[in-house]
Amino acid sequence: MDVEVTEEAQSRICRFSSLNHKFVDLESRIEKLTDALRTLRDAQEEAMIVVDPSDIMLKIGECFASADSDTIEEELDRQIAAKEAVLAECRDELEATKKEMTELKTKLYGEFGDRINLDKGVRLGPPQREEGKKETGLRPNTRACQQERESDIGRKERQERECDKIERETSP
Repeated sequence: MDVEVTEEAQSRICRFSSLNHKFVDLESRIEKLTDALRTLRDAQEEAMIVVDPSDIMLKIGECFASADSDTIEEELDRQIAAKEAVLAECRDELEATKKEMTELKTKLYGEFGDRINLDKGVRLGPPQREEGKKETGLRPNTRACQQERESDIGRKERQERECDKIERETSP
């Protein structure tokens, strides 16, 4: 059963695929930021309960340096605040992405029903053909989706550079 896919529908399918990739990447990034925040908060708690302040060392790049407890506390507060800001941005972006994906899902499922699979984490591509059965389902236009992904890759690279910049600024 062949399905006629309009250019507009093809564009929505490619956009959903691109957003799906972005969604997965944002989830991964949020998980990493959450882990980094947990580590910083643990370090902050440990710094507060240390009996001898000279036992605390501050990591600067690949080295450790002695610092007074006030300096260490200020540095940890600064790093935590910076990570929390980036995490908030990522969560906002994730919600916006999720909202747009939901809107696209509604339109695409309304148009194609069960002939299209738009579940989270599903990479759109050629449908799988079962032995002895005719190929069914939708396949996005490869060139259009590639262009959409390339524009998202550029956006992702800019975001990663911005994160790296924030990391450098928040690291002593």
